[in-house]
Amino acid sequence: GAVGGVATESKEKRQAQDQERISDILLLQTALDQYFTAYQRYPKNLSELVTAGLLTSLPTDPKTDEPYLYNPLSEPPLYYSISFILAEDAGSFKAGFNSVTN
Repeated sequence: GAVGGVATESKEKRQAQDQERISDILLLQTALDQYFTAYQRYPKNLSELVTAGLLTSLPTDPKTDEPYLYNPLSEPPLYYSISFILAEDAGSFKAGFNSVTN
């Protein structure tokens, strides 16, 4: 349906996008863990995961095509947070802004 002339996405499509976001975050966390094992620190930015050969490309948000917000914490980075936004509640995550940390 349309609201105020703007087409709204179906709940199914929003849920599918959210599942993709969660799977992207899990993929990033796995690559970050592998990076940490190899270098005893986390990367300063996510593109280092590609440079290191742990990912072929960086996942982006399925709706906005923007990269996920990665924030290395401390110097050298021994902790991190990755932020993402969900359209619907999904598993242990709630709709809206979410952040995973290690």
